[in-house]
Amino acid sequence: MVVTRLNDHMPLKNTDGWSVYRITNSILESATYVAKNEILGLCWMVDCGDEKPVLELTDGLNLKYILLTHAHFDHIYGLNDILEAHRETHVVTNDIGKEMLLDERKNMSKYHDAPFVIAHPERVSVIENGSFVDLAEGLMMKAVFTPGHNPSCITWVSNNIILQAMLISRILRPYLISLAETSIWQRNQ
Repeated sequence: MVVTRLNDHMPLKNTDGWSVYRITNSILESATYVAKNEILGLCWMVDCGDEKPVLELTDGLNLKYILLTHAHFDHIYGLNDILEAHRETHVVTNDIGKEMLLDERKNMSKYHDAPFVIAHPERVSVIENGSFVDLAEGLMMKAVFTPGHNPSCITWVSNNIILQAMLISRILRPYLISLAETSIWQRNQ
């Protein structure tokens, strides 16, 4: 197993045109990940904090989905601005995550003096444990519910990667873990 921690300045790229970017957010240093393929004109992301760098990375692309690892404030506060800019985008979470998106106390935004409630609840897709999301041309991501840190926690799994939130040094950060024996991702030089 190869564990790769992305940094903000060096995206991972593969031979099919996909690049994965990590953004360190201003609130609690949580992370947002954007995967984009300019050849296909598609992108998807994991969690949503600071909206400005996300909007720069996704400009002109079809942002299909925002996968949530969980619905705490530091992982969701940019959603409304992103959904306003990308009118076809859906947020994917479980039923507990949707409840949290609709309640400033449950998502803990009230306690950050920045109350957040999702502006487009009709664009939140509730997924069941073990279900798949087709991100792009057969790139399937499986939702594995992993409550612990929070009841809304989801680990996203495909053939090559696991995306999850892990508690490291008391700061929650998503990590990208490559499971392939030979990683398809290569660091951009």
